[in-house]
Amino acid sequence: CQTLKELAKEQKAIVEEFHIPRHAELGRWIGSCVKKNGTGIEPAAIHELTQRYDTEMAAFQQETASPFNLWEVDMELKKLIAYAQGRSITAKDVALLTPNRADAHIFELTDALLNRIEKNARILFHNLSTQDRDVRGSLIGILSFLETQFRDALALRLLSAAGVSENEIASTLSWNPKRVWVVQKKIAKHSPESLCDAYHRLLESEMQLKTKTSPLALMDTLITDLQASR
Repeated sequence: CQTLKELAKEQKAIVEEFHIPRHAELGRWIGSCVKKNGTGIEPAAIHELTQRYDTEMAAFQQETASPFNLWEVDMELKKLIAYAQGRSITAKDVALLTPNRADAHIFELTDALLNRIEKNARILFHNLSTQDRDVRGSLIGILSFLETQFRDALALRLLSAAGVSENEIASTLSWNPKRVWVVQKKIAKHSPESLCDAYHRLLESEMQLKTKTSPLALMDTLITDLQASR
């Protein structure tokens, strides 16, 4: 079976690459889509949407796939257009109807830390912590979530090392069996000791955040420590 590139060389097919717009280009794309549907959209609403979907992903291109696709954005726009009923879409409409992608980014952060992709981890930490003016409070919330993720991963690793089956693990942890399989695959290269060390390092960092004057500097140290953990 010939590949598309081979067919293109033989002039039997045309191959075109379509990149995902970002930054100002994404904003223009959003405005154009809304206009084609006969609806207006306020600049503040475009800004809110681009903030949700455009997360400086150029730095991620070498290691991970894009965090969103245009189909996803298009579906959100159709929902907003229907809700607006002919008037211009406002920032309040976006805040009401379009979910913030922070939760998805926190899961991406967990994966980046587990896979020791330091560049991704630093960018995600920065994006998540600066979504709110209270950087210290945001970081404490992020660390609390990460602690839960690493504690669960440690419990799974210990049960797996003890020879417990996936179905029994799912029952013990009250998880869906599919989740057990996914997490087990992600932590296969990690020893229980390294997961335990990472978990305690997260706990220590959360305590230090309550007294440290530079939370972002503390996070940089934490990421470096977690990357070095084995």
